[in-house]
Amino acid sequence: MTSDELTGTERLILLVLMSQAEETSNTRLKELGPELKKDHRERLNRLRLIETDRTKTPMVHSLTDKGWAECARELKSGPPPRATPQARGMYAILGGLQRFLDRQDLRPSDVFRTDAPAPAETSPVVTPTESIDARIRTAYASIAPKRGAWVTLFDVRSALDDIPKPKLDRALGEMYRDDDVSLIAEENQKALRDTVRGAAITIAGRPVHLIAIEAS
Repeated sequence: MTSDELTGTERLILLVLMSQAEETSNTRLKELGPELKKDHRERLNRLRLIETDRTKTPMVHSLTDKGWAECARELKSGPPPRATPQARGMYAILGGLQRFLDRQDLRPSDVFRTDAPAPAETSPVVTPTESIDARIRTAYASIAPKRGAWVTLFDVRSALDDIPKPKLDRALGEMYRDDDVSLIAEENQKALRDTVRGAAITIAGRPVHLIAIEAS
């Protein structure tokens, strides 16, 4: 599933739920942004991006972990094709927020969740490359429709938005040596979205955009 498959209304609903970072009712959602109608609610539940508690009146909704990951991806994605001027303006603001998160090595949940721990003032713990390698494999398995299928590095990065870019770049570059890992460039350069192009790493002097892992 990619954010390209979501409607503009569904994207905005996810971002509003991210901003609230708690159970939010239909009534409150309508006050803050677009109304969460039945078809959008059922779709977002089916994609496991939100959870809905129907035992409460009015029903309330909250982001799942997958929903938080999708919002993190949305911050980096830029405006969708044929976006309105208002939408382009909103994505410009989201892009500024993402630049702040990158500078501070933070995740969206660190900003919006009231129960999120304060950022440590000490130097961050360096995550071993082996640990990142394992997380890349786990993220790939959750994204790829089957073993060995091609997925974009952008999708992998979006699923691992808590790992600083230099560390993730280094781990991906080292995985290129693994027998079960393939990294290639997208042949159709004209079809590349800016976000996919920007997520590439350079191997042997050439940017690569896609990864496939044969092992489970």
